[in-house]
Amino acid sequence: MTQITVTLPDELARRLEVMPDPERFVVEVVQEALGGKQQKPRATKWARLTERIDRDSPGLGDYTEQFKRDMQEVREGVEFGEDG
Repeated sequence: MTQITVTLPDELARRLEVMPDPERFVVEVVQEALGGKQQKPRATKWARLTERIDRDSPGLGDYTEQFKRDMQEVREGVEFGEDG
């Protein structure tokens, strides 16, 4: 689970603090407010690039393994800003 900080009005914070399981309550309320669907995190640029290559590239036959090694080498040598 990811932890985030949310600022609430004092009265709501006090009411939440006295609940038996405030974290579960917040999760359920947020899920209900978002329509019960969990949003998939956006894929990184690398993930989108590899998906695109898998989807759009012609069959590589005997070169598939070499291509994967080359992609890994590039991945290790290049950093997008979001990779932080």
